[in-house]
Amino acid sequence: MKNLNNLASFDKIIQPPWLLEFTRRLILLNQPFMQNFRAWHFRPGMRFREKDQWWRPGSLRPAPHEGVDFCCFEDKAGRLVYLRPECGIPALFKGRVAALFDDFLGRSLYIVHENNGRQQSGIIYAHIQPAPEITVGRVVKAGEVVGVTAVQRRPGPLRPHLHLTMCRAAANVPPPTEWQAIHRLPIELINPLS
Repeated sequence: MKNLNNLASFDKIIQPPWLLEFTRRLILLNQPFMQNFRAWHFRPGMRFREKDQWWRPGSLRPAPHEGVDFCCFEDKAGRLVYLRPECGIPALFKGRVAALFDDFLGRSLYIVHENNGRQQSGIIYAHIQPAPEITVGRVVKAGEVVGVTAVQRRPGPLRPHLHLTMCRAAANVPPPTEWQAIHRLPIELINPLS
């Protein structure tokens, strides 16, 4: 396995700091496929609150994007490389699995990473196939593999990718158990890249 200490040079191009650590873990989990990673590549529509459909240029989403889609990266030779099905996905932070539910490409996993009794913060890892041991109530460690990018269930222009939604809510708000719930529940969506 390749030593990733040379990723220190990424500190200036991969922000915020959690994304740098997440990227390091993702590269280590997905060797040798990601060993030549240089930088994430985001098309219009892949970032928070953008309205474009990145998989169908010229079309708009019905609502602004709730998170960030990690679908492709630039390698050291300047080539665009797309994530493959079954790329290992690490948990960003320690937390408790609060919900698992189907989405249109695979499954979504909601992990509450912080709960101080008044407010909870969590992340939805979407379009994945959760690892068999990932069940509601289970505590996961930062960096633990929580699943893999889902194999596409139906033909179409979408490629395998990881969607991350970061959110905050009062501690008594139930976890979302389907995608539309994040629009109905009193949940504050947070820009993962800010």
